[in-house]
Amino acid sequence: MFDPVCVTTILNQVNTSDAKRKMKEEITRALIISGWTQRIYFDVRSMMMTVLGALITLAVFWQVRTVDLVGDFLLGLTTYLVALMVSRLFDSKIVNISRALLEYLEEHTKLRDLIVNSF
Repeated sequence: MFDPVCVTTILNQVNTSDAKRKMKEEITRALIISGWTQRIYFDVRSMMMTVLGALITLAVFWQVRTVDLVGDFLLGLTTYLVALMVSRLFDSKIVNISRALLEYLEEHTKLRDLIVNSF
């Protein structure tokens, strides 16, 4: 996260225009990478929640062997909440996975751009 006041103060303390330009470029790059990391994080967490929710639903349907509207609605709501809580427990690991994916995709710019811009 960036504090705009802090960034402005730092830029105002730099005397040369070349140094200001370099600082602006670095700040812009950091903001872009932060945005990419957030997008990848969302994709990884969504996939994790989807798989976990599907496994819970499959397990319940396997045991109950019936389908009804109210029960399925409650099951879906419960499954979503459980998957949300479990994915929160692995929040730091998901961030690490997101960063690792971005590092891997650094060499594959077309694939990175496709993933970041499309998903």
